[in-house]
Amino acid sequence: MKKLYAFSLLVIVAFVLRAAVFWGYLGEEDRYWQIDSATYQALAQELSVNNRFTTPDGNPDAYRVPGYPLFLATVYKMVGVNHHAALWVQIILASFIPLLVYFLACVLFPARRRIAWAAAIVTTIHLGYVLSAGFMMTETLFVFLFLLFLIPFSRAVLRADTEGACAISGGCPSSAESRRFYDMMVLNSTAEGQAFTGFFDDIVESDIAAVRCMCQPEDSEGLDVFFAGMMLGLASLVRPVGHYLMVVAVLILFFSGHSRVKQFLECGVLGFGWFIVVGGWLVRNALLFGHLFFHTLPGGHFLYLSAARVVAVQENISYQDARAELRAIIQDREAAAIEQKGERLSRIEVSKLHERLALETFWAAPMITLKLWVQDMFRTTCSLHSAELLYLESGRQGIDYFATNRPVSNWFKRYLEPQTDKFWLKCLIWAEIVFNALMLFGLAWFCYRALLGGVRRIPKVLWLVLPFILLFIVIALSGGYARMRLPMEFLIIILACASVPWLYYKRA
Repeated sequence: MKKLYAFSLLVIVAFVLRAAVFWGYLGEEDRYWQIDSATYQALAQELSVNNRFTTPDGNPDAYRVPGYPLFLATVYKMVGVNHHAALWVQIILASFIPLLVYFLACVLFPARRRIAWAAAIVTTIHLGYVLSAGFMMTETLFVFLFLLFLIPFSRAVLRADTEGACAISGGCPSSAESRRFYDMMVLNSTAEGQAFTGFFDDIVESDIAAVRCMCQPEDSEGLDVFFAGMMLGLASLVRPVGHYLMVVAVLILFFSGHSRVKQFLECGVLGFGWFIVVGGWLVRNALLFGHLFFHTLPGGHFLYLSAARVVAVQENISYQDARAELRAIIQDREAAAIEQKGERLSRIEVSKLHERLALETFWAAPMITLKLWVQDMFRTTCSLHSAELLYLESGRQGIDYFATNRPVSNWFKRYLEPQTDKFWLKCLIWAEIVFNALMLFGLAWFCYRALLGGVRRIPKVLWLVLPFILLFIVIALSGGYARMRLPMEFLIIILACASVPWLYYKRA
């Protein structure tokens, strides 16, 4: 009962904080409105009013995946086209994210509940998650669904690894034996000491004992994996990264256990659950546009946010001039393609023209391309979520973020010497700098401990979590904004909390 009260308090505190920020700040003067919000709003309004996923002129749309517009349209159907109503529903969902982080941390470290509580509390007050709850953007809904995928997926992966280790060594205790021994640790006062815990980790490992004692004979990895696949499918319809996540998840799941046949079948179950959800969207696009694809965003995204910067550096011109140069090339190629085809190109065909030109640009200057990609991945890792507040407080005055040959020192100066007269904002920015530094240091220390060896649970968790972290950093190679890492930042928080000795080890 006490745990239920604690869970309720966690959700309530998360809701109050997010509601207060939205009610007192983001909800005023339409601060919740972001650059991409107009696209989602237009699609949602068409869905709610005309029951069609099209642009306002009636043309079938595939520029965005349908998840977030469907979410907005569902609220609009009930209460009318009301932005605030949809965002209040989003804030309620966001309030459960810290609780889901707690459950995920419990799966990763079942015998270390302090880590789970610490990660949940940090997520509750995390600036990025607080702000994203009040923005008309996809981050909150995606994180909610991504967590619902990771919890059963991690449970299945770690259980398969535990069962494989037990089968090989023959030394792991049975479920009943684990339960008795694990309960004895609670009763034995000497078991609370760090020395005993370290010794127990080396011999049996308390996390394995906890997993074994919590497993029931009727538990099935198949159900966990199938549910995980469906949640990943829903997340794939909110943010167009699900097919990348599916590849990573299949690789992790396949190599998690020691029975390749069993793991292969589970990968099939995962894919089946995923396809049940996304299959309808893929079939719809194939029927309407003649191609199997998720969305048409990548073409313009990579051409104008990445390839244009390569051209700007290569020719030593401004970023805007480089965009204009590439746009002129695209217009010529599109006109030639229309003449050859004899009819107007579909959206996916136009997107593919953009993609081909972007690839040509990258191959023509590989070193410049690689340098810019590394810069964007670095900025994704180290940028601050408070930059959104800095932008809003400046009256939405944009900076030349992609200026040609912008010095690296300017990246840091923007935050160390913020251009604002709001003292509260300066304090918030500097506090986030310290917080980010601690999180990245904690992640680095966790990785060091995993590579160094020691407690077996640490490398197991690292090889489960790290691929997802790296994926979101790599796919941010064309942008470099802080919100591009938000979908996996809770994983960094969990690992950083697990690197704190007094959270990981039990002390007397």
